[in-house]
Order: sequence, then structure tokens, then C-alpha cells
Amino acid sequence: MSNPKPPMKLEVTSKSLETEDHRVRVGRERSEKMRRRLLTAMMATYARCKWPSMPVVEDLLKEAGVSRATFYAHFVSLEDAIDAVGQELAQEMLQNLYDLFKFDDDPLTRMVTGIEMFLIRAMMDPLWADFASRTEFLSDDSAVRKVVARDLNDARQQGVVEFAEIDAALSLFIGTMTQGIRHLVKTRQKSRAYVENVTIMMLRALGVGPEDARRIVNDRSLHIRGVAPEFLPWWRDPWPETA
Repeated sequence: MSNPKPPMKLEVTSKSLETEDHRVRVGRERSEKMRRRLLTAMMATYARCKWPSMPVVEDLLKEAGVSRATFYAHFVSLEDAIDAVGQELAQEMLQNLYDLFKFDDDPLTRMVTGIEMFLIRAMMDPLWADFASRTEFLSDDSAVRKVVARDLNDARQQGVVEFAEIDAALSLFIGTMTQGIRHLVKTRQKSRAYVENVTIMMLRALGVGPEDARRIVNDRSLHIRGVAPEFLPWWRDPWPETA
């Protein structure tokens, strides 16, 4: 009796799975590419709307060059797309900040670095700033706000800032930074004095002495401009003529 041929079922199944995996991977990559295209169009559409106007779905579809069905295959609503962009902006800036102060455990230094970074980017990247200033980028449940709350509490425990209620301190911090971004969007100014004085006044409001506030802010300005070119792909020095 001749030996039976080995079964081919497993081989066929393996090839089928490999083909299926390839198709899934390609499909996922195409979907992510389209999603990025829609998010980029969302930012561009936002930037063209004069304050306080808001874009509509048709504006986004025209900018992206896609159908309504394609948009709704990725997002349930325009608000959903806006929220997705806001979350990505927040995560990107958090990563940027971690890259700049990953060796620094001082919460006050981290806060000052954060303030100046947000305001400097608003001057250098009007599209980013315009979107950030009109969304829930710094909303109550945002990752950025949680990091700020942590650093405020840590700085208070160390005795370097003073405040009685964390939500009040957060309102001061987030509200001032948001308004600063909006001011820079509207004026398109690139004033070092504006960025540093806003930061100093925020520290003074949190109980930091005038000399300490000026020293910390000046130190952070120099630090950011020294290390940012290595870590931040979007960085351009807004004040190349100053030391």
C-alpha cells in the first residue's frame, strides 16, 4: 500500500491567513492615511474661518476632496473630528515637553517651560495656534490640564507657589495661556517681551517673588532655544537676533 500524501489543509490555511493579514494591514494603512488627510484638512479649514465662525462639514469635504460617505466612515460628526485633532495636538505638545525636560524634576521649571513652549509655538505655527485657540485643546479632561494640575500641586507642596484651591489655580493657568495663544493668533506678533511678561505675571499670581520669576523665565527662554532645535521638528527660533 502506498503512503498517503501529506494533508495540504494546513498549508492552504497558512497561505490564506498570510494573504488575509496582508489585506488587513493594507486596509488599515489606507484607513489611517485617509484619517490623517481628513485631520489635516480639518486644521486648514479651521484656520480659514474668521473668529468666532466655525467650519461646517461641507467645508471640510471640499478641503480634503472626499465624499460625505468617506468622512462619516471615519468620524461620527464634525465635533468628533475636531476632538480628534485636539487630542492629537495635546499629545504632541506633551511629548515635546517631555523631550525638553525629561531630566528635570522641578515642577515649577516644568510649568514655565510649558507656558513658554505653548506661546512660542503659537507665534511660529499660526495654523496650529488658530486651531488650538478655538477647540477644547485644554478642556477639563485634557491630558495637558492633568499634567498642569500635577505640577501645580507638586510645586505647592514644595512651597514655591501659593494657592488655596487647585481649580482656581488651573483656571488662572489655563485661561491665561489660552488667551495668550488667541492674542498671538490675532496679532501675529513675535514679541519676546510679551511671552516672557505673560509668564512672569502668571508666576507672580501664584506667589513667586518678582526676582525669582524673572530669573526662572529668562533661564527657561535660554534653555528652550538651546535644546529645541535638537528635539522639535517644527522649531524655528522666533528671536534669532537676540541672545
